[in-house]
Amino acid sequence: MSDYLEVVTTVERLEDAEELAKGLVEESLAACV
Repeated sequence: MSDYLEVVTTVERLEDAEELAKGLVEESLAACV
């Protein structure tokens, strides 16, 4: 069984959300956002 962590956050701008999501996936820190 794999361990997992769920993180919920908000940002003010869509551009910030897109940059955060892209970075997490590119660094293999998240499978989907």
